[in-house]
Amino acid sequence: MSETASQLAKDVAQLESLQAALTQRNRELSALYAITAAVSQSLVLQETLDNAIAKVLEVLGLDAGEIRLLDSGTQELVLGSHKGLTADFISQERQIKVGDCLCGQAALSGETIAASDIARDLRAVKLNCRRDGFQSLAIIPLKSKDKLLGTMNLFSRDSRAFSPDERGLLETIGQQIGVAIENTQLYDRVEPLAVLRERVRLAREIHDGLAQDLGYLSLKTRQIEELLRAQDIAGALRGLEEARQVIKQAYDDARESIDGLRIQVDSNIGLPRLLADYLADFSRQTNLRTDLTVEGDIQPSHLAQVGLLRIVQEGLTNVRKHAHATEVRVTVKGDSGALAISIQDNGQGFDLSNRDPGDRRHLGLSIMQERAQDLGGSLIIQSASGQGTVLTVNVPNKGKKQA
Repeated sequence: MSETASQLAKDVAQLESLQAALTQRNRELSALYAITAAVSQSLVLQETLDNAIAKVLEVLGLDAGEIRLLDSGTQELVLGSHKGLTADFISQERQIKVGDCLCGQAALSGETIAASDIARDLRAVKLNCRRDGFQSLAIIPLKSKDKLLGTMNLFSRDSRAFSPDERGLLETIGQQIGVAIENTQLYDRVEPLAVLRERVRLAREIHDGLAQDLGYLSLKTRQIEELLRAQDIAGALRGLEEARQVIKQAYDDARESIDGLRIQVDSNIGLPRLLADYLADFSRQTNLRTDLTVEGDIQPSHLAQVGLLRIVQEGLTNVRKHAHATEVRVTVKGDSGALAISIQDNGQGFDLSNRDPGDRRHLGLSIMQERAQDLGGSLIIQSASGQGTVLTVNVPNKGKKQA
């Protein structure tokens, strides 16, 4: 074999390896998208649990599964939803004590446990898994922030070793389901119309963001295959690099959305503390310098606190994705009648007179404007090319005098 032919074979092998990795990551993003959509369909707890376990089994190709919810009073994991389990299994294991067997140990430690051979795993003290013919098991704690809500237990009748990448995917899915569970539990505390509007906005964000990225990746994969058949190595390499960039962006967006939804809004903590914590996380993840200034009496209602936090999250997401900034400042000012939050970056800015409705940055601005209007307020945008951007949201402030 000539040196040129040998190098070509190596390049093709490398491309095939990269394409396999690309395909796998695309599957993971598709799984995250499908499960997010499934658990967002309902704010009824039982429907959320049933949708979640059915979709997880479908996209991961597993034989059976269950979701157990933690009863903090009895410290038991109570069966909430199941699929693929026998009646005997269900009747004998309707409740499991925290710390008991593999499922209880995962709840106790808060860490994922995977067993590729249940029959030989000394931690598996109950026999029902073996009696039902299952060989492998993964138990994923369901959390919202750091609060344990339950576990998701997934069974396979084949011997299956869950790789670190698979465990990472399962844990991300567990976070999504945990957030969905807590959202259903908090539903009665939030005005139904506001929740409906937020669901519509989230659905639109998913459609205009992750769904479009997945469609692009599907098309790009086909193009790369055609380039490989034509032995256009350079073209295929360029296509792979473009696809990798889109995958990274999509993955960052998905994780950022999940992390943002995991923030538990507690009126006792207060908006300034929530913003400080979120800005600190944002700075660590993006390496952007952040600064928070709080002045006056900050006492928004619980609903306004939720909406304002989402506006700041969306504003910071726009900074990360579009501004090319190195610094962002958030200023909160309040009195007994009004509250204003401004987000200022030192990035490239944009021409307000030439806004493209198809630009995702401007989709984010529209969503922030809708949220501000829902709170009885407004959003002011100040920007120019090369001069950064300032977003200011003004809403009513309950204030201590009216508390």
